[in-house]
Amino acid sequence: GPSLPPGGSFLPPGGSLNDPSLQTDGQLNDSSSSSVQVLDPPSVKPCKQIVVIRENPTNVPEHIDPLLVLSRVVGCEQVDQLFVTSKQSEIVYSSQGVVVAMETVSRQQRLFLGHTDRISALSLGCEEKVLVSGQMGSQAVIRIWDFLSGECLAVLKVHHSGLHCLSLSKCGTVLCGVGLSKHNRNMIVLWNTSQVLVNGAATVIAKCHVDVDVEKMKMADFDPSRLASCGSKNIRIWRVKGGNLRSSPVDLKSHHNLHFSDVTFQYSYYGDLENRFIFACSRSGCVIEVHYQTMAMRRVWQVVPSDVPLQCLRVHEDFAVTGSGDGILRIWTLDFSKLVLEVQFSSSVTATDITQDGLAILAGTDKGSIGLLNAVSKEYSSLVNAIGSVKIIRFGTSAKVLYVGCQHSVSIWSTTSGELIQEVLIQQGLLAFSSHPRLPLIACGLESGEVWVFNTENTADTIKYRALMEGKPVQLEYSLAEEPHLYVALSDGAVALYDAHHSLIKVVKGVTAARHSRDELLVLSQEGHRMAVIGPQVTNVSIFELLRGDIQKVVCFDVSEFTNSKVLFTVKQVLFAPNGHLMVLTNKGVLLLFHPLSGEFLSKVL
Repeated sequence: GPSLPPGGSFLPPGGSLNDPSLQTDGQLNDSSSSSVQVLDPPSVKPCKQIVVIRENPTNVPEHIDPLLVLSRVVGCEQVDQLFVTSKQSEIVYSSQGVVVAMETVSRQQRLFLGHTDRISALSLGCEEKVLVSGQMGSQAVIRIWDFLSGECLAVLKVHHSGLHCLSLSKCGTVLCGVGLSKHNRNMIVLWNTSQVLVNGAATVIAKCHVDVDVEKMKMADFDPSRLASCGSKNIRIWRVKGGNLRSSPVDLKSHHNLHFSDVTFQYSYYGDLENRFIFACSRSGCVIEVHYQTMAMRRVWQVVPSDVPLQCLRVHEDFAVTGSGDGILRIWTLDFSKLVLEVQFSSSVTATDITQDGLAILAGTDKGSIGLLNAVSKEYSSLVNAIGSVKIIRFGTSAKVLYVGCQHSVSIWSTTSGELIQEVLIQQGLLAFSSHPRLPLIACGLESGEVWVFNTENTADTIKYRALMEGKPVQLEYSLAEEPHLYVALSDGAVALYDAHHSLIKVVKGVTAARHSRDELLVLSQEGHRMAVIGPQVTNVSIFELLRGDIQKVVCFDVSEFTNSKVLFTVKQVLFAPNGHLMVLTNKGVLLLFHPLSGEFLSKVL
């Protein structure tokens, strides 16, 4: 088989957690000094050897004017893998099918686009020059990127599905991927990627099918031909030789029934194998140390209670970091005899990384929070905040502010920095909300049938009232008039009108389609003088004139009259265009344009 390039060596670390200034006087849970509270491709046919697809095929125009350009990703989902660059300047993580590289100071993002499914594996190597990402699903595509320029160098497709682990050597010459074959067996593939920055070439070095569980697999920093893996009831050491990938199991003795969740080589700049160790953590709270050369299990530590699963593990020159299901990131001395520092998160810690100098530690949770901990000053910086399960998302009057509604909260985000500005917690289930165009107010419709109006500058200053006893508030809209009124669409088809002081003016019944599947039943014109609603039936659109303290119907029409079809058309959405025209979208994908005052039919777009 092809020969493997040398693995390179580390520089000595610039800091040590054994420094007396970082100790906590022997106390394992000193909340005053050591605990930080954190709120929280196209389808590619596999080739036997060279698997390279260059970007920009000849039949695709080089310059395409896109309708939309993704500029920023706000928040993320569960963090499975992340990386921090050596100078702490950038962090790398994924959100759905996008790889995000974000500067830690300015919060500016570089986005790596091209995946067609959720990203399930990441790896950064070649002195941070090469980034590798892989996606889940039946199209288990691996993309190799030039990390500095963001260019996609190659696309690999060997695994049939289930790609869940990637490991790129420190020097960037060898890539390892773990996934499933078409027969649903674990398949490990190694590529020679030494020329990928030159011409995008990636040559398969070795491929093997295994029946043992491989949950995580890491390549040794000191030699890209050596690897370690872990999974249910096994820790194995691998080596590539003569084009073959072979492994040997570690004798786990009485610990052979443990489920191991992560494995890592200890970071070290010593070159001899006598000082090389492998560490693995388990879902039952213990850490096992294995001597690499002899493959002998040396020590076992029960670092957390057996009912607390350890999710991730990293080991530096003289300290170790664990993340666990109880939401705590723990920093230990290398022999796990002393807990140096704890960081409490609001959910399970699922990923962590350490800078090469050991001075900064990155952590991510299963809810999507990411933060950076300075190991010297013990200062924690929240870089990505968890959003939760999103129900409603709306821009404020300024495109720089984004409002996100979840089951029990409304959060306000900056679209320029991606930072969480404020969060309003709601005890009851949220159905709808609207932000005031001029004042720091948020009106929320709740499952109890009430409408609460929050002052975001003082959340204790809250107005609570019932919208209407017979219905629940399913949509709220503030007008953009000089004195903004609040219009509340109710689940029984009525619309309630409140003045600028949130006093009820009147309730008009039978306005909207009460059983319509969409929550967006009404829309207001930009100047605030007209209102269009879906109703009173699902095939109808009604236009109202908004008077001071009153609403008056101007016209009501049935969209089926303008479709020239015997098929029943229902209204899916209504919207006032920037030029003032009323746009009506039907369930069949037909777009109809109407005059905003008279309701006169103007045109149809198929």
